[in-house]
Amino acid sequence: MIRALRSEWTRTKALVGTWVFMLLIVGIVFLPNLGLRMAVSQDPGGGRVRVTDMNLGFIGTIVLILAFSAWRSRSPRAHKLHAQSFLVLPSRWPQLTAVMLVNLVMCMAAVTVGLLVSFALLASTGVGWQEGGAADLARLLFGYGAISLIASAVGVLIGSTAAAVALPIVWVAMEPALVNIHPFLANKVAPWLPMRNVLTLMTGESSGGHPILVLGAWALLFVAAAFWRHQRADVR
Repeated sequence: MIRALRSEWTRTKALVGTWVFMLLIVGIVFLPNLGLRMAVSQDPGGGRVRVTDMNLGFIGTIVLILAFSAWRSRSPRAHKLHAQSFLVLPSRWPQLTAVMLVNLVMCMAAVTVGLLVSFALLASTGVGWQEGGAADLARLLFGYGAISLIASAVGVLIGSTAAAVALPIVWVAMEPALVNIHPFLANKVAPWLPMRNVLTLMTGESSGGHPILVLGAWALLFVAAAFWRHQRADVR
């Protein structure tokens, strides 16, 4: 497993595209908070914000994480590079595990850096955390992490790099419109769909466990399907 992680990390960090994505994620988390800083600076020392208040660019962040994770899991497979690892690893699962973990850690690190820079910027105005900031941060990171795992799994399940990147992004755009077609979909189906629960975590609408359980279940389902496909795929 360590060998697979080391190999995947070496491959990932060598790509310019990796660092372009990381900078974009940090930027899209941080830049909207310049406006928030201007707002709170009108009341220096008197304001407190939640972590979710600093997550203004969450839609763009979601799109970038989906694109990066799907690209990084699909691109090597498109060139059969993953098959090389089968020659030196005792089984197939460590290779895919390494891909998903590296994608997950890099996305979480980029989001965390963006939020920390944002908080440092806001702290210069005297603003502080509202109570429960650590829990809000954990929920945000869980949401982004689940998105990364789902996208990495899609990269395994779909045989085209372009489709693997595009389809999750299309779903992000289309799900809210689709569920509003009929009240039954909006009231009974939407609470069990991934994007509704992602948005709940991103905006802090609910502090309950339902969004975490539903999103975690979707992530486990996609990851399990990806490992099944990975184990059975012919790598000629």
